[in-house]
Amino acid sequence: DGFGIRAEDSGQAWIYDLDTRGVRTKLSRKSLSFVSIWSHDGSRIVSSTYVGGPAQLWSQSTSNPLDALRLPPSSHRRFAGSYTPDGRTLALVEWAGGTNGLDIWTLTDDTIARPLLQTPDQESQPRFSPDGRWLAFTSNRNGKPQVFVQRYPDAGRAIPVSPDGGSAPVWHPGGRELFFRKG
Repeated sequence: DGFGIRAEDSGQAWIYDLDTRGVRTKLSRKSLSFVSIWSHDGSRIVSSTYVGGPAQLWSQSTSNPLDALRLPPSSHRRFAGSYTPDGRTLALVEWAGGTNGLDIWTLTDDTIARPLLQTPDQESQPRFSPDGRWLAFTSNRNGKPQVFVQRYPDAGRAIPVSPDGGSAPVWHPGGRELFFRKG
């Protein structure tokens, strides 16, 4: 699509126009923004942003830098994951602190947050499949980071897909392959 998001050393998020090689637009205000993702239609960017407390999610218009909306707050840190194909549901990670405080939540229609995977283990990096019927994520439930998939929204048994370890799952646009990082 010709655009990318980049957080610079100053903690400011920028949109880079890849087609014009270097044209950039400042996205964030004077706050530390990171873990940014595009909305399903490309009209907004959701970022985890520090503004006087734990990182919270903000949705910012890509065409109007003044149009920023704070998504429902939490007393814990929140990090953006991915959207369902229809754009209604955002998977996010909530970190309560400590070594086992990473859980996956969903936020529907930017208003209702619910826990999806809330266990003593660390679950993170949620990615919806292109058809929205599967969720890939990273968990340490077997003692080391591994990539799992499970049905969505009717969560069933999580199936490990990287038995020798893995992280950072990414779906192929066709939805029939899942890529992940190992090592």
